[in-house]
Amino acid sequence: MVQSLMLAAVLLLAVAAQAANPTVRAPQVDTPQRVLFVGNSYFF
Repeated sequence: MVQSLMLAAVLLLAVAAQAANPTVRAPQVDTPQRVLFVGNSYFF
């Protein structure tokens, strides 16, 4: 029981540490050629 709680705590800490340091990448396309709108007229 204690081992499973410790494992869950370690996994939660690992996820929190991963979310705290996001990796930012350069965009592959400088200017997009198209824009896709998804939804209906109530969204726009």
